[in-house]
Amino acid sequence: MTLNLIDKLLEAADQWRQMGFPSRQVLFDTADRLERWKREQPGFTTDDSGPTLLTATLDDAMGQGLDVIERFADLMGCRVRRLGLLLPAEEIIDACHRLQPDMLGATVLQFDSEEELAHISRHLPEKTFFIAGGPVFAPGDNFAQRCGIHAVARDAGAFIRLLAPRLAGGSADAVQ
Repeated sequence: MTLNLIDKLLEAADQWRQMGFPSRQVLFDTADRLERWKREQPGFTTDDSGPTLLTATLDDAMGQGLDVIERFADLMGCRVRRLGLLLPAEEIIDACHRLQPDMLGATVLQFDSEEELAHISRHLPEKTFFIAGGPVFAPGDNFAQRCGIHAVARDAGAFIRLLAPRLAGGSADAVQ
């Protein structure tokens, strides 16, 4: 991945923030356009050495948020693997210990998932950075802190802004 791709993604995320969150179609059209651009770059190669992102949901049967973050994580060079939808906490924890991902991404729809989220975060491998998103993470609420989630991505733009410094060698280790 080139720094130019990160710049283009951050530019798109900034535009979304200024213009209002785009439709799902606009998100995927943007990802497709940037994927084509990436493949056209001189010296382009597929690189499978990026960080690993596992994704899962506890209480979301659709996984639409996962579709979006998986698409952008893949574009940014992450190795993405979906664990599944509506998974019990223990299954997510077991998979994380078995696969040792760099990141776990989860969508959360219901406040009654708090106990399970806290259980997951307490039992993740030390190296696994826990990113979550969904309607329960309203600004001003400390739900993420109570659950031990490392960072919240409230939308695709926030996810890109969170992931970009991690992929560029920096760190984004704070709940947003």
